[in-house]
Amino acid sequence: FWVVLLNAFITVAEVVGGILSGSLALLSDAVHNLSDTAAVVLAYIANKIAGKAKDAKRTYGYKRAEILAAFINSAVLLAISLVLLFEAYKRLRAPEVIDGTLMIAVALIGLLADLLSVFLLQKDAHKSLNIKASYLHLISDTISSVGVLAGGIAIKLWEIVWVDPLVTILIALYVAKETIEVIKKTINILMQSAPPLDFAAIQAELMKVEKV
Repeated sequence: FWVVLLNAFITVAEVVGGILSGSLALLSDAVHNLSDTAAVVLAYIANKIAGKAKDAKRTYGYKRAEILAAFINSAVLLAISLVLLFEAYKRLRAPEVIDGTLMIAVALIGLLADLLSVFLLQKDAHKSLNIKASYLHLISDTISSVGVLAGGIAIKLWEIVWVDPLVTILIALYVAKETIEVIKKTINILMQSAPPLDFAAIQAELMKVEKV
């Protein structure tokens, strides 16, 4: 609940700050945070569904609701990353004037709220792939907030406006890498793939047993 509220607050602050300052990095972080808000809500709902007892229709129970949520969250975030890369490319070709002071102030607010959100979800991220997907969203947000903050400082001190789309590209690439890993895991689970074991070594050990 608190993570949802924090991310909704960051989203609004960064949208307003991004529009007023002209920063694409802030707007990209705002979109990222909006997806995080939806991701945490979806993860919460999936977590509740997963806790339901099995019935005549779902004889194996509802545990895979969490895996579906993790897949959806990650797929949406990957799509957003691609859009941000395209927008950053356009901004690199046609740089715009950016208010570095406002960019720094909003990035600081976002960073503090992201750090608190990460702390709130850290414990359960190791127990559930669903919650881990949301946790990764928040980790990437924290890193992106640091990038936006650094970009704002560079713009304020040296007026290097191209650093704004550069930060956006770095954020998008990092997020894409992290989400692809989660997507791979969820697909393997949903497709009931064999676990990553050394089958040759297992066979060799079994063959040592008499009469096998």
